[in-house]
Amino acid sequence: EGRRHNAALICLSRRRIDVMFAMLRDRQPYRPRPFSTSGEVTLAA
Repeated sequence: EGRRHNAALICLSRRRIDVMFAMLRDRQPYRPRPFSTSGEVTLAA
């Protein structure tokens, strides 16, 4: 029964690890996506 919460945590951790790996691979600092307050979806180029 408790697997769903743990699976979600593992999924989120994996996303963070993927971002950190890409930063190291590309030698680029972390740049968060711009936040839109108007409800529009901002696509990263």
